[in-house]
This record gives sequence, C-alpha cells and structure tokens, in this order.
Amino acid sequence: MKRLIQVDAIIFLLFALYLLGGVLYPYESILRRGFQLLILAISLVFFIKTMLIKRKSTVYKAWTALLFLNILGFLFTADFNSKSHVGLILIIFTNSLPFYPIYYLSYKEKIKPRDLLVFFLLILPIAIGSFYFNKAQVMMELSADNIVNNFAYLFVFLLPYTLLFKNRVMAILAIVVLIFFIVQGAKRGAVVLGAIGLLYFCYYQFRTIEKRNLIKGYLIAVLGVSVLAYYTYDFLASNEYLLQRLEVINLQTGEGTSGRNIIYSAILEGWYSSDNFLRLLFGYGFAGSLFLTGGSFAHNDWLELLSNFGLLGISIYIILFITTLKYTLKLKNQEDKLIMLCIITIWFVSTMFSMNYIHGFSFFQSIILAYFLGSTTRKIQFS
Repeated sequence: MKRLIQVDAIIFLLFALYLLGGVLYPYESILRRGFQLLILAISLVFFIKTMLIKRKSTVYKAWTALLFLNILGFLFTADFNSKSHVGLILIIFTNSLPFYPIYYLSYKEKIKPRDLLVFFLLILPIAIGSFYFNKAQVMMELSADNIVNNFAYLFVFLLPYTLLFKNRVMAILAIVVLIFFIVQGAKRGAVVLGAIGLLYFCYYQFRTIEKRNLIKGYLIAVLGVSVLAYYTYDFLASNEYLLQRLEVINLQTGEGTSGRNIIYSAILEGWYSSDNFLRLLFGYGFAGSLFLTGGSFAHNDWLELLSNFGLLGISIYIILFITTLKYTLKLKNQEDKLIMLCIITIWFVSTMFSMNYIHGFSFFQSIILAYFLGSTTRKIQFS
C-alpha cells in the first residue's frame, strides 16, 4: 500500500531531475539518461500491472495500440545505429510509457489532484530556469537578441494543470506565469495553443462557481479574468519580435513557415507517388520521414505517422482521438469533462502544425490525461 502511494512521487521527482539536464548538469550526460531510463523502467512495470486490469477504457487500448505500432516499427524497420532513430524511440517511450503508472495509480485511487499540483509546482521553477538557460545558449550561438524559444511548449503542456487549482487566486497566478513564458518564447504555434488554454481557463472559472458563493465567486472570477486579459494583451503587444513573426507568414511563398511547407510537400508527394501499394498502407518504416525529406522529421504528427506507418498509423491516431472524445463526452462530472476537453483540444490542435506524441515535453500531457482516464474509468465502473 505505502509503496503504491510513493510511486507517483518518485516518478515526478525523476522527471524533475530529468528536466534539470542542461541547467544543473550537462544535457548530454549519462546522469540525464539514467533518470530517463529509471522512469521507463518503473513505467514498464506498471504497464504490466495495467494489463491485468479487467475492464480498461477504450482510450487505454487505442493508446497502447499506437505505442505497440511504434515498437514494432522500430524493431523491424529502424536503423539501430542511427542516433535519430534511437533518439526518436526514446522520446516516444518517455512520452507514452508514464501514462501507465499514473493510469494505474489513479484507477486504484492512490493519486489525487493535489499530487498533480505538487508536481506542477515542482516543475514550474525548473521550467523557468530551463527557458532562460536555453534562451542564453541560443543567443550565444546565433549572436542575436531576438530568438524563438522551443521551451515555450513546455509551458503549453502545463496549461491544463491550472484547472486543478481550487484557489482561484493561485490558479490565476499560475496561468499568468504560463502565458507570460509562452508569449516570450515567440513560437507562433505555442501562442495559438496558449490562447486556447486561456479560453478554457476563463470558461472553467465561471463554470465552476459554487452556488452558495455565487456573488463572491463571480466578482473574483470577473476581476481575475479581466486582469488576466489585460496583462495577456499587454504581453502580446509588448513583444515586437512575436508580432513581426506573425506578420511575415506567407503560405504561398513559405516565408515565415520555417520550411515546413517544403517538408510537408516532400512527405505527401513521396508517400502518394509510391509505386508500392504496401507503402501507402504501411508507410516507409520507423522514422520514414527522414528518408522522404532527406533528413528532416515531419514536425507534424499526422505526416510523421503517414510517412512512418502509412494509412495504418493515421487510422490508429484517428481512433485514439475519437475514442478519447467519445469517452469525455460521456462523463457526467462537468469539471472532469472540461479539463479533458481542454487536454484534447490542445493535443489535437498541436498535431496540426507541430509535434505532440513525439514532442520532448508531451509527457506532461500524458500524465494528466492518464490521471483523469484512470479516475473516471473507476467512477464509471463502480457507480
């Protein structure tokens, strides 16, 4: 019993230590890899435990199908000597496998929302330190004052956690911090996702006001949302570099798209023009995007799956989204439903112009998703 209660704390601490790579110790170090492997080892044990649960959610099954597709693809088609191939499967494992211990512990009622909030508060200062460290490194390498910071996505994946705060003041402070760093990162995709998270946050604050404190609740919510809206607008308006980046997007010429139009075209044309029908169905194998583009990943979940696993990969990912949405819409608890919808929306939109399941920070999404799937699955089965 006690060991079960401590597992989530161990995993959360290991993730914190893992994220400190590049800040307190070298990023490419055996220490960071050791923390990562410990996370995967613990997750693998709980993957086996979840398999013994008799009635699992359909989302669990679709999630596992996608994971197995990548494992089989790696085993039979990957180049084991390629750092890109090995690095990609490690990212997929790091994002996907922690789903299982959190799902199991949540299903067994061994983890609570406060545990996720402790994790959030533990990670937040590390995320801020990583953001500034990465910014300093890139600025030195490029000798430029204005840069984009990919660590903005770290804060994007933390957005749903702000809906767990019962204290509205704490919730508002938390999302202000997240939005600030998302805007400062100057990543257009991250800003779009930040806006989506912000809209969900505002709606959630009004939707969850208790009837017994209706007037007080609305006053706090209106004041908090107004202050939040003002400072968000001020953050955006004061970030001239981001505004310039938003102005230069031209889909026809590709200016401002970071070359994604070229990558997307190469993958679509390479896949569609294949003379081998099996390529259309099953793709070009693990990390097939590197072959089709001449050395670049797709930077898009759908095209990555299309190049790697063809229509089979796309179909499994579609099923995963459909089952998650259907499961969410059946939930009776409105708070659970809103948080799940926030997770799904950010997840789905991010797949359209960026990476998600192969993004270096999407394990935050996997953890909170697994918690709600585990807890709500139990409620449904035992109600």
